[in-house]
Amino acid sequence: HYGRGRGWPGARAGGWTQRGRGHMPQLLSRTHLDNRPKTIEVKGFDLPELEEIKQHFQRFGEIDKVDVVEEVPSIFLTYASRPSAEV
Repeated sequence: HYGRGRGWPGARAGGWTQRGRGHMPQLLSRTHLDNRPKTIEVKGFDLPELEEIKQHFQRFGEIDKVDVVEEVPSIFLTYASRPSAEV
Protein backbone atom coordinates (compact mmCIF):
# COMPACT_ATOMS: atom_id res chain seq x y z
CA HIS A 1 0.00 0.00 0.00
CA TYR A 2 1.10 3.57 -0.59
CA GLY A 3 0.46 5.77 2.42
CA ARG A 4 0.08 9.49 2.50
CA GLY A 5 3.32 11.21 1.51
CA ARG A 6 5.08 8.00 0.53
CA GLY A 7 6.53 7.63 -2.93
CA TRP A 8 6.26 4.65 -5.22
CA PRO A 9 8.56 1.73 -4.39
CA GLY A 10 12.03 2.41 -5.70
CA ALA A 11 11.40 6.13 -6.23
CA ARG A 12 14.41 8.38 -5.69
CA ALA A 13 14.51 12.02 -4.74
CA GLY A 14 13.37 13.96 -7.80
CA GLY A 15 11.82 10.82 -9.32
CA TRP A 16 8.23 9.63 -9.65
CA THR A 17 6.05 10.10 -6.57
CA GLN A 18 2.43 9.35 -5.83
CA ARG A 19 1.58 12.98 -5.15
CA GLY A 20 3.67 14.54 -7.91
CA ARG A 21 1.34 13.95 -10.87
CA GLY A 22 2.82 15.37 -14.03
CA HIS A 23 6.34 15.48 -12.62
CA MET A 24 8.93 14.13 -15.06
CA PRO A 25 12.21 12.69 -13.89
CA GLN A 26 15.12 14.86 -15.01
CA LEU A 27 16.43 12.13 -17.30
CA LEU A 28 13.22 12.12 -19.35
CA SER A 29 12.84 15.89 -19.47
CA ARG A 30 16.26 16.31 -21.11
CA THR A 31 15.40 13.91 -23.93
CA HIS A 32 12.07 15.53 -24.95
CA LEU A 33 11.66 15.86 -28.73
CA ASP A 34 9.65 18.85 -29.98
CA ASN A 35 7.60 17.69 -32.97
CA ARG A 36 5.53 20.86 -33.35
CA PRO A 37 5.51 22.44 -36.83
CA LYS A 38 8.43 24.66 -37.86
CA THR A 39 7.01 25.67 -41.25
CA ILE A 40 5.24 28.94 -42.03
CA GLU A 41 3.40 29.97 -45.20
CA VAL A 42 3.70 33.45 -46.64
CA LYS A 43 1.32 34.60 -49.38
CA GLY A 44 -0.12 37.80 -50.75
CA PHE A 45 2.96 39.00 -52.64
CA ASP A 46 4.07 39.27 -56.28
CA LEU A 47 6.70 36.85 -57.65
CA PRO A 48 9.29 39.61 -58.29
CA GLU A 49 9.30 40.19 -54.48
CA LEU A 50 10.23 36.55 -53.72
CA GLU A 51 13.93 37.13 -52.96
CA GLU A 52 13.12 40.10 -50.73
CA ILE A 53 10.58 37.95 -48.82
CA LYS A 54 13.19 35.19 -48.24
CA GLN A 55 15.76 37.69 -46.97
CA HIS A 56 13.23 39.25 -44.61
CA PHE A 57 12.34 35.93 -42.95
CA GLN A 58 15.98 34.77 -42.70
CA ARG A 59 16.47 37.48 -40.06
CA PHE A 60 14.41 35.40 -37.60
CA GLY A 61 16.55 32.26 -37.77
CA GLU A 62 18.15 29.58 -39.91
CA ILE A 63 15.86 28.29 -42.67
CA ASP A 64 16.31 24.64 -43.65
CA LYS A 65 13.91 24.44 -46.58
CA VAL A 66 12.12 26.79 -48.99
CA ASP A 67 9.19 25.65 -51.16
CA VAL A 68 7.68 28.08 -53.67
CA VAL A 69 4.20 27.72 -55.19
CA GLU A 70 4.20 30.10 -58.14
CA GLU A 71 0.53 29.62 -59.06
CA VAL A 72 -0.75 31.26 -55.83
CA PRO A 73 2.04 32.78 -55.29
CA SER A 74 3.12 31.58 -51.86
CA ILE A 75 6.25 30.37 -50.12
CA PHE A 76 6.67 27.76 -47.38
CA LEU A 77 9.66 28.36 -45.09
CA THR A 78 10.83 25.58 -42.77
CA TYR A 79 12.99 26.85 -39.92
CA ALA A 80 15.72 24.83 -38.22
CA SER A 81 14.10 25.37 -34.80
CA ARG A 82 10.59 25.94 -33.46
CA PRO A 83 11.50 29.14 -31.54
CA SER A 84 12.71 30.74 -34.79
CA ALA A 85 9.42 29.86 -36.51
CA GLU A 86 7.45 31.34 -33.61
CA VAL A 87 9.28 34.68 -33.89
